[in-house]
Amino acid sequence: EARAEARIAKEEWAKLRDRIEYEVGEGERITFWQAAPRVVHLGILFFPLVSISLPTLALTLCEEQSPLFSAALGWAGAWMRSVWLTVLRLSLERSGAAFIKWGQWAATRPDIFPRDMCTALHSLHDAVPPHAWHHTEDSLRRMYGVDDISEVFEEFQ
Repeated sequence: EARAEARIAKEEWAKLRDRIEYEVGEGERITFWQAAPRVVHLGILFFPLVSISLPTLALTLCEEQSPLFSAALGWAGAWMRSVWLTVLRLSLERSGAAFIKWGQWAATRPDIFPRDMCTALHSLHDAVPPHAWHHTEDSLRRMYGVDDISEVFEEFQ
């Protein structure tokens, strides 16, 4: 009976491990612990955005509900919203290509997102930090298993 329980526990652990790991190419696997630094990095990058989201939302909602509040502190809601949109754009810029691509897509969808958000994210179409060539070269070398990409490509621009 103890062996059966140990076997079941081992199978459950394997299922859990398989759920934690994810595929990233031909047979290469990254575990949760290998991805953890990126998760922490993204948490740090998006913390300012998350921390000002609730006050921004509260000011915006109060401004819509109360004319008195709107007259007294209406500027605060608009100011917080502009700060929030700026922090959103900067967080996406610093988070990498996939996040920039999401921001570019969101900027083109005023039917889904608020217009001021689309306007703020529109700068991601032409004013993003350049992608370093060495990252692309490293990825290609790993993908093709070569030391120099000239072994695979005659010319690459």
